[in-house]
This record gives sequence, C-alpha cells and structure tokens, in this order.
Amino acid sequence: MPPSHTTPGYASPADVSRPRVCDLRTLLLLAASDCGLGDYLRRHGYRTIVVGQLDCAVRAVAGQTIEVVIMDGAMGADAVMRACAVIGARIDLIVLTPIGCGELGLTALEGGAADFVAAPHNPREVLARVRALLRGRKRPTGVDRRLTETLVLHGVRHQLSDGQRSVVLTPAQYRLLDTLAARPGQVLSRSVLLEFVYDDPWNHSDRAIDVLVCRVRRRLASVEAPDLIASYRGVGYFLDDARGGRGGRMRREPPLRHALF
Repeated sequence: MPPSHTTPGYASPADVSRPRVCDLRTLLLLAASDCGLGDYLRRHGYRTIVVGQLDCAVRAVAGQTIEVVIMDGAMGADAVMRACAVIGARIDLIVLTPIGCGELGLTALEGGAADFVAAPHNPREVLARVRALLRGRKRPTGVDRRLTETLVLHGVRHQLSDGQRSVVLTPAQYRLLDTLAARPGQVLSRSVLLEFVYDDPWNHSDRAIDVLVCRVRRRLASVEAPDLIASYRGVGYFLDDARGGRGGRMRREPPLRHALF
C-alpha cells in the first residue's frame, strides 16, 4: 500500500511542485512501502521524502535539492531502468533489489545507478552507503576558484592569492571557503557547512562553524577581503561575491528560497 498523505515526510504530487527551502542532506525514498527505512533515516538526521510512484519522484527531483534517491526495486525492472535514465544521470541513485533479483542491481549499475543494496535490506547498510556517496562528493575538487577580480582560491595548494600576497589555509578552512565559493550568493546553514567541512560532523557543534568563519575572515583580511563571507542572521553564511572586500558583513539578500539548511 502506498504511503498516505498523513505519513511524516510524505510529499503528495501537489507538494512536490512547490518551491521550498531544501535540506542539502535530503533523501528521496522511492518505495511502494516505507518498511521503516524512512523513519530510520530521519532518526539519523536526514530529511526524507517518501513517494509511492516514479512520476512523483521525477517531479520532486525537478523541484527540490535532493542529494540521493533510494528506489525500491520491487517497483519493477522497467521502473528501475527508467529511474536510472531520468534520475541517475543527475542524482546519485541507490537501488534496493528484491530477494531473488540480484541481477537487477548489476543492470541498474550499468544503467546509471550509483549503488545497489541486495535484499534483505539492512537499514544500517543503506545509511552507510548513503554517507559514503555524500562523503565522496564533499572532497575538495582541486580546481582554482576566482573569488573577486584579483583574489583566487587555489585548490591544489590550498592558498589564497591576490597576485602579490599568498595565504595558506588549513584543510578545514579551505573546505569551508571552497564550499561557499562553489555556490556564490547562496545561503548555507551551519548544519550544511558541518557536513561539507568535517568528516565527522556529528562530533562538532554549530559553534565550530562560527569559529572557523572567524578564522577564515582573518585570512581574507590579510588579502584585503575581510567581508567576502557574509552572514545571514539566524541562518548561516554565504559568499558575497558582488561586494568582495567592500561593505559590511550583513545583508538581507539573497532570498531564503535559495538557502540550504
């Protein structure tokens, strides 16, 4: 039986088309029956949307920031392959293969899925595979990013340079600045930044991000860009690339519809 509209985390076809503030760690659990997996993922800190039809999943993916899609292979081989083609090309897809359908997992991998979990499905194993996908995505890209007209963040060397001066960053400082620089003007909450900066975010409080931002701002001040990282009161931080090193640290834009919580 598909989940009802009163199921916690369930998104109806009308809901999935509405713009909303999204959680960077959002998981879409695509299954004919929840089987408790959605509740398990929620208990471990992941906002989980449960839908019972592939078409609803496709609409949810188009309208929200979803990081990982988990699909129940019991929906059928045709639905799995369609999901691989439509969803797997853009978002990491994990397929839960039914008992006696081991070949479906291999076929899904060949069709574009990121991973599969064979039956019986251990929720702990599913969670571990989700975390592995997210962890691999958080690694620094090693690319150089231009922060202002003169200031460059060097990915390989973990340095800031304005052409005349260079400042070395710690790994955590680099990951923080690289994460913000990859999304200029987009507000990222402290909880999201914890996920990107630390391999063990559960061992750090939101205060750790505030302290790290202060330290990165001191590094930026040495290259005359102390206000490049701007604050959004009560929400988080964003890279204020429009103002560079000029102006204050507070502003009311961008709108929260562009925030990641």
